[in-house]
Amino acid sequence: MRKVKKVIFITLLFANSMLAESLFYIKEGKKVHLEPLKTSSFSFDGKDYYKSENGVVLGVDNSLLVSFKNVQNRLAYMREFHVAKSKHIFGSLYKFTLSNKAQTIATANALSLKKDVKYAHPNFSKKIGLR
Repeated sequence: MRKVKKVIFITLLFANSMLAESLFYIKEGKKVHLEPLKTSSFSFDGKDYYKSENGVVLGVDNSLLVSFKNVQNRLAYMREFHVAKSKHIFGSLYKFTLSNKAQTIATANALSLKKDVKYAHPNFSKKIGLR
């Protein structure tokens, strides 16, 4: 039963991240839409690249930043979202590392909807000078 739930969860996350209309991240409670960029021009670092609605090019790997209102639920969320590794940054801010970067955006969005999470978003890297 647990294996079936895991397969369903991973399938839903993958399907969510692949749908163009759901390609966004949540910033300050609002959706910021992302447009996937061809990776051939950026493939040297293994990240997926997106252009935000304001034209900024953002790289996404398998890590996300999560700030909690209630840190006590961190371990439960790590299990729920299959987090491979967690690193405490400072205060209530943690860096979560996933085993699959295709799940990063969908996992960040799902975590940001939890009432005891202040914010969650991919650990973006910005490309300067690329628009």
